[in-house]
Amino acid sequence: MRNLMYGYWTKERCRVEALKYKSRSDFRFNCKSAYGAAWAHGWLDDICSHMKFIVKPSGYWTKHRCEAIAKKYGRRSEFQKNEPAAYSAAWKNGWLDDICVHMLRPHQYSMDECRLIALRYHVEREWRINSTASYIQARKNGWLPELTAHMKKMHRYTKEECQAEASKYVTRKEFIENAPQHYFRACKKHWIKDISQHMKRIGNYEFRKIYVFEFEDHHAYVGLAKDPGEREKEHLRSPRSYVYKYIKETECRYTFKELSDFLPKDIAAEQEDMWINRYADAGWIMINQKAGGDLGYDPTKYTKEVCAQIAKKYKYRVDFIRGDKLVYNAASRKGFLDEICAHMQLKRQMPTKEECERIANQYKTVTEFNKKDKNIYRYIRRKGWFAELCAHMKKRVYWTKESVVVEAQKYQSRMAFRKGSLGACNYAVKHGLYELCCAHMKK
Repeated sequence: MRNLMYGYWTKERCRVEALKYKSRSDFRFNCKSAYGAAWAHGWLDDICSHMKFIVKPSGYWTKHRCEAIAKKYGRRSEFQKNEPAAYSAAWKNGWLDDICVHMLRPHQYSMDECRLIALRYHVEREWRINSTASYIQARKNGWLPELTAHMKKMHRYTKEECQAEASKYVTRKEFIENAPQHYFRACKKHWIKDISQHMKRIGNYEFRKIYVFEFEDHHAYVGLAKDPGEREKEHLRSPRSYVYKYIKETECRYTFKELSDFLPKDIAAEQEDMWINRYADAGWIMINQKAGGDLGYDPTKYTKEVCAQIAKKYKYRVDFIRGDKLVYNAASRKGFLDEICAHMQLKRQMPTKEECERIANQYKTVTEFNKKDKNIYRYIRRKGWFAELCAHMKKRVYWTKESVVVEAQKYQSRMAFRKGSLGACNYAVKHGLYELCCAHMKK
């Protein structure tokens, strides 16, 4: 069984794993960790809806039935793996030895055979992994102390040693990256909570904190991050950051604050938008160029199994790109695109006018259409269908001082102005017209 960190089995990962099995018993037997996580969170009925749920009546598994099934297999391990219900019933009722008498028994290693095998290895763990059967036989018979006398003994870290190593690091992430043996020893012995109390907690792709940059000239930027400290550094060194651009233009000093504790990502997205509006209503001029709630890219979402499951819906790659572009790009970036698209056929013909219309209807602006589906955009222009198929799209508005003031008169609060006409609001802020536009509004 894989040694997975706590929190690995999300509902989506459990769903993908459950799709591999036809019954709950197969799911439970083959992947106990995923089954246990789904059971603990109450997801089983949802993720196992495709499975056949057949309940055998009491007394169904008689000795005769179990024996008939056992005759299909040559080893007990095969019997247990493929027919767990029959195997379990036979074991509980004491019939197992009788109905498995025809099966091959595992080779019984002698002490001399175990000694010859043990001499190949210098560490006990290598023996256990590479020749499990002989190792188990030696352990059952009490031969291990004698047969492993020549081997190097693995150092077992004490709690004090783990504590001393943990004190060097600020976060658990640094601890696990720089001292994995100490970290996993502490986890196994349940010391990790005690020895990591001094560490700074950081989030992940499931939990985020909300932060704010408050500038001296009453401008502000609100965002969310899994590690606010690292995110502050990224803002200060990335030319693409709005904070970086603003500091470079104004040379204004700022105060960095954390506005919340770690929150689930969906709640954090809602809270970010709330904080942006709260600052705007308090008279702060926001330099955010996008509405709150953008969670960004989540690399844990598009695993190979998830991408393969989605790819099965499509017959052609071109449909895959149009239907699930993020999944397609993730598979291409991670190097398994050809593998999950192996069942797809080539589609060389260009789309019809109706198909182009369906694609064009997905976009609200010409810029968005050209950016996200450039080939179809160019094809429509070449065919002369542009004016007809893009008539529903918004035309770009070029704001002036007069038009911005007129636009602002439609709203009774700064929050409504920002939500209803973000372009006009940004133009007013950029050109120093914000207070003039909002003079009639309620504080």
